[in-house]
Amino acid sequence: MREILFRGKRLDNGKWVEGFYSQFHNRPTDDKPNLHQIFQMLKENDEPIIIGKTSIGGIWHTIDEKTLGQFTGLCDKNGRKIFEGDIIELLARGSRKHKRYVVFYDIETGQRLMKNGEEIGDYENLTGNWAKTCCEVIGNIYDNPELLGEKK
Repeated sequence: MREILFRGKRLDNGKWVEGFYSQFHNRPTDDKPNLHQIFQMLKENDEPIIIGKTSIGGIWHTIDEKTLGQFTGLCDKNGRKIFEGDIIELLARGSRKHKRYVVFYDIETGQRLMKNGEEIGDYENLTGNWAKTCCEVIGNIYDNPELLGEKK
């Protein structure tokens, strides 16, 4: 079964948090923005903490919605989870040159794709074989835009 997991930067301290995503809508009369939150499960020895018979212990964190990214279900060659918005480096096909890509989800095709930062239209399908053997997460577009030649 595919693991459904999201990641986002907390508004209170700017740290990354992983867990289950939910958007809380305010009433139309409220002048407050909607809240985007991630529920982070509390764990002990890598197992969820169960409270009572059915509840799982955890904490809701309000996140910056611009940093929200879903787990692709793939890990890089070092076992690190790959999320939307990650910058990955891999050996280009038919080349000895490493290329950097941004990971994103294409809603039209339903595929996990990588876009090369230098060449518009240079898209590749992110597959499990590439991820496990050739791909390495080196940062993300929020914390490390300079990895793509952009200013922070």
